[in-house]
Amino acid sequence: MARKKRRKLKVGRVIIALALAVALVINVIKGGGILLKFILNGTEIIEIIGSNSSAQEDAIATVVIDPGHGGDDVGANVESLDLYESEINLIAAQAMASYLRNNNVYVVMTRTTDTALAEGKNDDLVARAAMSAEYDTDYFISLHVNDYDGENSISGYEIYVDGSSESESLAQCILAQMDTLNYADNRGTIDGTDLAVIYNNTVPSILIEMGYIQSDYDYIGDNDKLKALAQAMAQGVLDKINGGTVIEDASADSEE
Repeated sequence: MARKKRRKLKVGRVIIALALAVALVINVIKGGGILLKFILNGTEIIEIIGSNSSAQEDAIATVVIDPGHGGDDVGANVESLDLYESEINLIAAQAMASYLRNNNVYVVMTRTTDTALAEGKNDDLVARAAMSAEYDTDYFISLHVNDYDGENSISGYEIYVDGSSESESLAQCILAQMDTLNYADNRGTIDGTDLAVIYNNTVPSILIEMGYIQSDYDYIGDNDKLKALAQAMAQGVLDKINGGTVIEDASADSEE
């Protein structure tokens, strides 16, 4: 009888444990797929990220967000302040992605950790741009932080565009939202057709220089302000998706 009782207790514990595990499954749809976490006795025992084909179909748009640099390529930096562009770009990109996903935009991140996509610089940039075609996206947005020979005489944010009216319109919508924060000067849009992530792309593409790492340190180096800036940029993307600023295509006029 004692053995049977112990067996029953053991089986009972397994059933309870399994029930708790099932009850604590977290199923979170995160733009790029479904995140499953199984937690048992307070310990996460498995995490599976799978694809969610219906998420993109149900979204109002698909956007690639590219946190520039990564891995050995830290980009602009101020070592004395422990400030590295690759990390800043990733923080802003994650905040931007979260905001967009909460508003039914399917977001593809070129990277989610401090790594490069390829060993060679050119291969890395080509791989980032290639994600637009791979995921059939509407827009490609690369995030960066500027520098000017280590000086702090220049500040402000600016956006490089691919020359299309769609790219210019997207940039203007984002700049308008960035302006609402009054963090720095709006330096406008710049021809970015010589930038690899732009000229290798297949969709309207922009590269945002969110500020200068030294002179705009007051918000670039403040995670809360940086995330607020990211949310403003994300709202600009939504403004574009929902109608946004209409920019006449200069090339169309020249053809007439």
